Amino acid sequence: MNDSLQTRRIQDLVDGSMDAIISVDEHMRIVLFNQAAAQMFGVTSDGALGRPIDQFIPARFREAHAGHVAAFGVGQHPRRSMGRGGMVAGLRANGEEFPAVASISHSELDGRPLFTVFLRDAMQEVHARHALEHSRADLQLNSELLERTAAMAKVGGWELDLTTFVVTYSKETARIHEVDYPYVPPKLSQGNEYYPPQAWPTVEAAVKQAIEFGTPYELETPFITAKGRHIWVRVQGFAVQEGGKTTKLQGTFQDITERVYAEEEKRAMADRLALATRAGGIGIWDLDVPTNTLIWDDAMYALYGASADQFAGAYEAWKACVHADDQARVEAEVQASLYEGKDFDTEFRVRWPHGEIRTMRSLASVQRGAQGEPVRIVGTNWDNTAQKASEEALRTSLKEKDALLKEVHHRVKNNLQVITSLLRMEARRSAVPESVHVLKDMQGRIQSMALLHESLYRTGTFASVDLGAYLGRIATQALQSHQTGDSVAKLSLHMGSVGVGMDQAMACGLLVNELVSNCSKHAFPPDFALTKGAEVRVDLIPVNAATVDADAMWCLRVSDNGAGLPADFEERRKRSLGLQLVSDLTQQAGGILDIGNHAAGGAAFAITFKAQAPAALVVP
Repeated sequence: MNDSLQTRRIQDLVDGSMDAIISVDEHMRIVLFNQAAAQMFGVTSDGALGRPIDQFIPARFREAHAGHVAAFGVGQHPRRSMGRGGMVAGLRANGEEFPAVASISHSELDGRPLFTVFLRDAMQEVHARHALEHSRADLQLNSELLERTAAMAKVGGWELDLTTFVVTYSKETARIHEVDYPYVPPKLSQGNEYYPPQAWPTVEAAVKQAIEFGTPYELETPFITAKGRHIWVRVQGFAVQEGGKTTKLQGTFQDITERVYAEEEKRAMADRLALATRAGGIGIWDLDVPTNTLIWDDAMYALYGASADQFAGAYEAWKACVHADDQARVEAEVQASLYEGKDFDTEFRVRWPHGEIRTMRSLASVQRGAQGEPVRIVGTNWDNTAQKASEEALRTSLKEKDALLKEVHHRVKNNLQVITSLLRMEARRSAVPESVHVLKDMQGRIQSMALLHESLYRTGTFASVDLGAYLGRIATQALQSHQTGDSVAKLSLHMGSVGVGMDQAMACGLLVNELVSNCSKHAFPPDFALTKGAEVRVDLIPVNAATVDADAMWCLRVSDNGAGLPADFEERRKRSLGLQLVSDLTQQAGGILDIGNHAAGGAAFAITFKAQAPAALVVP
């Protein structure tokens, strides 16, 4: 073979190479530039030959490239990779940079050095590498997201290899099992350790069906963790088959304890609600406002005396059941609840299909959408007919008893007035002064009792008496009945207001009658010289003004500015029926009696007592 033929063959091999081949001389001028190099750099071979190689190297790398080539030329290795990891940067004729895999060799031609570079465009490779790196990053991110999502959802994965019968857990599945991760892979035979005896047969049967027939399964079952904690899990499994034979089982494993317990609590609450509504005869209704659909439970049909086939299931159908006289009011209340935010708490009458009228009580709550518009109203009904009848009967009974009590007190007062009139007539007929005084004292006592009964039937309050107002009238009446033309005393009243029961009021009234009468008869004798007008004073005041309430301590005080108590008062007291009554009545009122002369002159009788709250009036 001659040299020219061999040269042509070498040239054909060079031109046919898919890699770019460029040879430069010692001056870094191109002496060989094949077709692959022309395509890579975007320039013809003729346009490249004889030109410096720097035109295909980015400017920032040219100086370093020249130094590397010079160093390579004096080295001992005839061939090596270029750049980092065999990667260099090339510069196309259009100014575009691109990565390339390069290797360089040096030889001599006619005693002159020759450097040959072999290049392969690595753009796709770099893109692929970057894509791979991104894919790995995305995979890592997705893996982390999946792991976090699994932890939040309490869902893990598992796989059973039927060739080794080893079970592989995901991290979340291991956490649910409460085993360490990484962990020692369990055997299938250990599965029954995690399930209660009553649950394992079901799980085992599902696994066998999946292995033998490829049947997928989904179970919710009680579970016992490695630490002995009892929970609920949801297990899904499906078969992976090769050649018609199951080789693996794969699936998910989820902790559903919270959901199961929540559903159990929800069922329990529903059962309790159903029991309560059934026991209370309460019906529940649900109106979908946009669709005008009204749903009743069974109790509602019973309350309205209707059946499901008689009810159209719309708002208008319910409205038609409402008594005609109540429809407008109830409609206004419904609209106010829907569109004005008012509470729906009302009472209305309904007419049953056969004409019977029943009274219903209804409560409801409105549910609203994102814009505040009403979307649903849920409420209750219960039959209030019996309660309304009972209330009406009670009102009637109270009116009758009120009228009866008024009549009783009125008649008692009239009878006491009759007795007083008889005593007055007897006193006028008697010629014995002592008898006249006794009869007059008895009249005053009876009139004080009559005044109490008169106060009760006039005010209509039978259990409680305003003690201040009542005692003021008693004092006025008692003083007037003992006044004479020659001796007129002024009455000064300072009466607080406190409600007490009839018994305490009666005792206090008799006390005031006796004490005012006693002042009228004995405080201002003819031989007593007054420096100012005669005065009888009656006070009813709280002992401690800061604690005025129904159970506070009160002081009833009757005083005068007369001659005061005589020296032999205690002896006279023993012989006086009136003063003996004062002591007895003080005890009856639950008080303490204090008698004495006050510094300004005159006598004072003070009764300190605890105001007794009126007892409830019981009428048989």
